[in-house]
Amino acid sequence: MRSILVIDCGSSSMRGVLFGESGEIRHVERRSYFMDIDGSAATQDAAVYRESLISICAACAQIVRREKLTLGALSITSQRSSVLPVDQAGRPLGKIITWYDRRSQDICQEK
Repeated sequence: MRSILVIDCGSSSMRGVLFGESGEIRHVERRSYFMDIDGSAATQDAAVYRESLISICAACAQIVRREKLTLGALSITSQRSSVLPVDQAGRPLGKIITWYDRRSQDICQEK
């Protein structure tokens, strides 16, 4: 049986939902985390996202193997318009600047 793994990266948690061929939910994994808010800055640690993704995928892979499924597709969604600056090798240069960050609010309100 073919399956689809959907990863949803949100502001407070990441979820992995493993669907069967007919759209039925076969398994759900969730990892919670928190946004760091300091004044108008709102950031998140990229390592936490990475660890959550690896953990969710490993748990879902166990289900796929145990139930003798075939992973036919992977879909990833994410929260609004957050930004992670990376170097040429894809390594994070800092924290994720989340959609909730308001440091540019004054610039955005200029006429």
